[in-house]
Amino acid sequence: MKKSLLLFVFAIFPFLLSAAGIPMVITHQGYITDKDGNGVTGNLSFSIGIYKSIDGDSSDLLWEE
Repeated sequence: MKKSLLLFVFAIFPFLLSAAGIPMVITHQGYITDKDGNGVTGNLSFSIGIYKSIDGDSSDLLWEE
């Protein structure tokens, strides 16, 4: 019984490690500055996008909010 349990744990261990490496939530904090480095105040509109490629071609857009 103990041997079967031990084999089971070793069999699923790699899957547990790989699942632990993928975050479910990505958080980021920062502040917005103008071209001179001064903090920007007031209401701003912006969007966030995830792209398939590094160049950010609009045809590679996977998600936007």
